[in-house]
Amino acid sequence: LERRRERYGALYCWKIINNQAPNVNHKIQTKYNSRRGRLCLIPPLAKTASARIKSIRENSFSVRGQKLFNALPMDIRSHDVTKLDIFKRKLDVFLKSIPDRPSVRGMTVLLIL
Repeated sequence: LERRRERYGALYCWKIINNQAPNVNHKIQTKYNSRRGRLCLIPPLAKTASARIKSIRENSFSVRGQKLFNALPMDIRSHDVTKLDIFKRKLDVFLKSIPDRPSVRGMTVLLIL
């Protein structure tokens, strides 16, 4: 379930960046860096914010989704593709190459063939 949520988060972030989904509350912005490729800009949080506010913000899509997108390899992130199917295929190939290591205690590894 965790991997599926991460996949959908990256897909939704891609859709917002490519104007295929509304960018209403998240205000996702990107920049292109010649060395690192296309990246989402994560707005800074005031240093005086409480731990509760920091936790809520870190778990919101506006931060979590952008971090997931930025964690993708540069060739997937920066590939100038406007078709969702091509992005999905590249993302799925990448995700299958990562071993499934559940962060929940007691959960076992799922082998996908």
